[in-house]
Amino acid sequence: MMFTTTPAPAILYHFYSPGCVHCAEAAPHLQSFELEHRRTVSVIRLNVEAKPDWNIKGYSPRSTPAYALVRD
Repeated sequence: MMFTTTPAPAILYHFYSPGCVHCAEAAPHLQSFELEHRRTVSVIRLNVEAKPDWNIKGYSPRSTPAYALVRD
């Protein structure tokens, strides 16, 4: 039997920085969210220190942690 995966209808972008205390505190909650909603929401983590000028559909964070939920 072969299983195929289809992309989730929504994407949660998580903007973080490695040294951010609040990002580390939010990590377990984000992991729980990701497990609970894995069929409907894809979680993508974006390191703002690696690329400070992220822009997702017109949204670019000014601080971390920051989140953007986008539906196609």
